[in-house]
Amino acid sequence: GRPIEAIDYYERALSIDKDFAMALGNKAYALELLSPISGYFEVYLIYAYQLYQAALSNEDSIKEHGGIPPIAFFREHSKKKRR
Repeated sequence: GRPIEAIDYYERALSIDKDFAMALGNKAYALELLSPISGYFEVYLIYAYQLYQAALSNEDSIKEHGGIPPIAFFREHSKKKRR
């Protein structure tokens, strides 16, 4: 994928609706993917975790825009242990 470009689009969506759960969760995943090459591994993962939690606080929005599978995906990724 192209996580850097994707983050730009997620940020655009979030500038319109700061609580758009799919954008929050997908931005978290993009940051998770970038964390090993960022030079700020732990910082990216902490921020990703916070974004996952924000997304999961609005499961109705996730269901409306992405269905049930993204909820499980965001939960799984928010619980991953790194290092």
